[in-house]
Amino acid sequence: MTDARRRRLRHDLRTPLTIVSGFAEVLAGDRTISDADRREYASRIHAAAIEIGELVDQLLEEGPDPWARLRGQTPRRD
Repeated sequence: MTDARRRRLRHDLRTPLTIVSGFAEVLAGDRTISDADRREYASRIHAAAIEIGELVDQLLEEGPDPWARLRGQTPRRD
């Protein structure tokens, strides 16, 4: 895997992980949160977890370039 692909993968995985971490921290904290906000935060955590799962699946299925299929390209093998 090239350095550029590694950087992109790192970014694409860390972005939803940051969302999960941030909203989980709010939910676990001592703040008073409305039920509506709690549901919204849980929904965002769920969506980010799905995104991470899809990225991991694509990485494992597509090989070196997990985004090739999303760009409509045939994956390139390094």
